Amino acid sequence: METSHDGRDRIGLLVQFGTYDFSGQPRFYFDPLCQFELSDQDDEFLGYEQLHCELSCAPTPATAGIQANLWSFDFADVEAYYSAVEAMPEFRVAMALPSYDLAIGLDSV
Repeated sequence: METSHDGRDRIGLLVQFGTYDFSGQPRFYFDPLCQFELSDQDDEFLGYEQLHCELSCAPTPATAGIQANLWSFDFADVEAYYSAVEAMPEFRVAMALPSYDLAIGLDSV
């Protein structure tokens, strides 16, 4: 039996903010990502892949104590999610920083 999906229930958006010491030195991370649910031709769940657009920089006094994340699954549509992200104080701080290092990655989870 063949099935089809519009994909909306299988794709999630996440934005993450925080200072972490992944590399031996603290860095502030602003990491929007898109998560894709994977399934086979019989619609059996196989796992997830996450496409990261990881922006990082040295922490500043403005980023001190910032730690937040927000998933799109809790919103009726992507426009409501984007509005909620743009209203986050953490997002406004992240957008005001002068520069970032960029790393793009695809992870299986």
